[in-house]
Amino acid sequence: MNDRQTDELMALEAIYPDAVSWKLLPDGAGVELKVVLPVHFDGAKELEVWDWVEAAAAAPPVTDDELERKLESLHVAEAAGSMKKQEVDSGRNKRRRGGRGGAGGPNAATPAARVPPAARTLAPDAQPFQPRLSATSEGVDRSAPARQPPQSRSSPPASTKTAVPLPPISSTGTPRIRFAPPPRPAPEPAPAASPAPAHPPAAQKPQARRLAIEYLPTLHLSLRLPRDYPETAGPLDIRLSEDTGWLDEERRSKAESALGETYAGEECLFGLVDLVSSTSPDFASTLALSFPLVIRQIRSGPPLSSILAAFNTASTSSTFATSSHVCPLCFSTRRGDACIRLSSCGCVFCVACLTDYFSLLITEGLVRSVACPSTSCVEKRAKWEKEVGPREELEREGERPGRLERDEIERLVGAEKRERWEWLKEKVRVESDPSITFCPRDSCQAAVPKLSEEDDKLRVCPTCDYSFCVYCRRGFHGNRNVCALPQSSAIVSAYLDGDDEQKRTLELRYGASNIKRLVAAYEEERALREWLDANATECPGCSCYVNKSSGCNHMTCSKCNCHFCYRCGKSISPTDPYKHFNTPGGRCYGKLFDFAPGGEPGPEEWLGALLDEDH
Repeated sequence: MNDRQTDELMALEAIYPDAVSWKLLPDGAGVELKVVLPVHFDGAKELEVWDWVEAAAAAPPVTDDELERKLESLHVAEAAGSMKKQEVDSGRNKRRRGGRGGAGGPNAATPAARVPPAARTLAPDAQPFQPRLSATSEGVDRSAPARQPPQSRSSPPASTKTAVPLPPISSTGTPRIRFAPPPRPAPEPAPAASPAPAHPPAAQKPQARRLAIEYLPTLHLSLRLPRDYPETAGPLDIRLSEDTGWLDEERRSKAESALGETYAGEECLFGLVDLVSSTSPDFASTLALSFPLVIRQIRSGPPLSSILAAFNTASTSSTFATSSHVCPLCFSTRRGDACIRLSSCGCVFCVACLTDYFSLLITEGLVRSVACPSTSCVEKRAKWEKEVGPREELEREGERPGRLERDEIERLVGAEKRERWEWLKEKVRVESDPSITFCPRDSCQAAVPKLSEEDDKLRVCPTCDYSFCVYCRRGFHGNRNVCALPQSSAIVSAYLDGDDEQKRTLELRYGASNIKRLVAAYEEERALREWLDANATECPGCSCYVNKSSGCNHMTCSKCNCHFCYRCGKSISPTDPYKHFNTPGGRCYGKLFDFAPGGEPGPEEWLGALLDEDH
């Protein structure tokens, strides 16, 4: 190791004290350098992660044409993969020898896919293509052994590969060759008790997961400094890696190629580190990163999306705990391990302030105020509550600005007050929901929700299983049986006299159809009462209504034989009923008969009526 290498390594180690490590290689081969680089973005970046999904064990059967097409595509893919591997290996070997990679030299092996069509030969037993006959046509022998093509050089031994390889692709003028697929073994019959399905389940499709992260797993940069660096040679064996798989092979290869071109005859270690440092403006271009970044998991194991999300959460928490923050309540500066950052809005407070504040609110029962107390969140929350309204506020609680989660409340005030907070929230929700009633049993009093929109009367208590009618508060008596409603007039009066909001509340509580039925019955009862008050008199003995078509005002009830005055409704003496009409100063004095002026009946009519009553 020369002096220039020593000075550059010491300076690099001084700037990155915890990230740089190096050692001398044996036999004077140079210096091995390793740099650990954390990946941290200024803001949250969007990722689309496709996790590994295991394929289904069984697949549906394929036809002969499908089998041949799959074999053709497999043959072409193997040839292309072999060519790419040879090119990459050739470039890497050349770079290890001191070059910068590229195409192979004149002695490089020619891939099989680049052989001219004229140099390819057909198999000895190849036959011109013949139209395929149906399986039921005459002359077709399905039991005959299939013609096997010769093994190609790129195909593995027959003992390790069961698929039949295709012959080389022919030129345009050569007739197309078709090989019969290998005979399939007859499937074993399934047991009668559990027959095999006609179509086995297909392979599960992978699902993409969207993530917003600030941290990615760290990158590891390793390289070797030869003895003549930096005078005549640059860094060798530059490798870039990470442990989770978020950096795919294509991006890694491009980044290593860009790093290999950094050397220009002078020291370049700082330039190399800067290119793969997330704080550098060239970081995204070096690794070919564009957001939203699409990442695909290429090997089995735990879901890559979960690994990246957990790493981001742990890194964020670690950074937060080691930095300082100003509490907007007490205006004191504290370390992150003494503060809490609310997950819904990101506001930071010291734990002591929020603990005292939320403990007082929960003790006093003001659960609606248990939210982020910052000025911005309070303004957003007030605007949101005004737009949403009290009826939808509870249903859209997850959208409320500055809301707190269950674990955050427990961290601040403890498990006991957290349980009280949840109980108070449920109590507020139940009391604000007009469709919820309470169990009529004094020993229960649990909240009972509506079962369905069709059944408005029935309620079943979830605590004591008591089935009752929501109107009469007694045991359920069926939908067709009318219940005695002592409070029906009060319900109808409140419905008729209330505004639109009160009417909607009563309809949710008792059901719109039932409310309409009660209102119709109430209107009918009121019309009947008005007619009876105008055209009939209630018997003072049995409260039965009596209507008079003609005659005098002395009435005898046919139900209880009570004598009463039809005009005033008072009971009169059955032995001297006319004393009520002959007593001076009385209300009905001289009013034995009621008739309009000029319409008085003749003497013979009313005298005959009196004589009939006496007899």
